[in-house]
Amino acid sequence: MSFSLTSLSYLIGLIVLAYYSYRIFSYWQRNQDFISKLWFFVTLFFSLFFLIRFFGLLFILDNPELVQKTLAPGVFFQFIGISVMAYIIFYLKFQKISPWIGFFTIFLIGLVISFFSISVEYSPVLVQGLSIDWGFVADSLFMITVTVRSFIFLILFVPLTLIFIEQYKQSEDVQLKKRNFGLVLTFIFLIITAISDLFFINFLGVSPVWRDISLVCAGILFLIALIQGKRI
Repeated sequence: MSFSLTSLSYLIGLIVLAYYSYRIFSYWQRNQDFISKLWFFVTLFFSLFFLIRFFGLLFILDNPELVQKTLAPGVFFQFIGISVMAYIIFYLKFQKISPWIGFFTIFLIGLVISFFSISVEYSPVLVQGLSIDWGFVADSLFMITVTVRSFIFLILFVPLTLIFIEQYKQSEDVQLKKRNFGLVLTFIFLIITAISDLFFINFLGVSPVWRDISLVCAGILFLIALIQGKRI
């Protein structure tokens, strides 16, 4: 078992998302708000993704075969969360179309990506004694899965962020403003996570040390902002 800066970044992300899951669950129970219910499931499934990824990173250098078995379940839970996000977009902006179309479209893509993740080859190494470089083999299968995941993150996270920023500005209800404030922060945090993990490392070749530093800083700032958000 080895603890790295990469492990720390995912541990902080797990703590932040678990804390916000509790916050949004409490809001849902008090107000019986449907969007809050949906967003609770988003944060819950992303928390499971962070938990699985954190567990895998603890053993990635000692037992790569075990970690290989965690890749598909992690991606699967991540895509369930993303599928619920697609449901939310259709529910809020395309009310003449069943939101289940958005959900199942992304869910089926997630199943395919999860299946392909089992076959992705990688050779993890510890960079500068701090961060894990997964060392994925950049073959056509890997590039397709990364490109599809990056594209889905982009087309879902950006519109949802703008939607809740708009709702935050327009809402006069204090509790609703708190909820939307937290949602916007969550989107920003997950966008940073996705960009750092999928784009900077795989396409730009940025050192994983900087990826992990950005995630740790984003997680800490996000947690502070959530705590401050109680006072809005």
